[in-house]
Amino acid sequence: MMQDLERFNVETVTGAKVVRITETGLEIKKDGKINALDFDTVVVAAGAVSYNPLAQIAQKLDIDYRVAGDALKVGTAFDAVHGG
Repeated sequence: MMQDLERFNVETVTGAKVVRITETGLEIKKDGKINALDFDTVVVAAGAVSYNPLAQIAQKLDIDYRVAGDALKVGTAFDAVHGG
């Protein structure tokens, strides 16, 4: 999995807290400072129980979506990366 992250130029940020998901990406707090990071896609991977209240909302709003990782089925980080 680490090779895949490197191959796709995925940058890992540790010791940060997500403050807000924005229209263009994320705002994170690290070392007491808020930083804005721009992304095309934000994947939230947290928890150990499947929980996906957004699927119903996306369906009602006719938004194209794909459920991945633990929101679909509790699994490993490897499963989440390769599943979505």
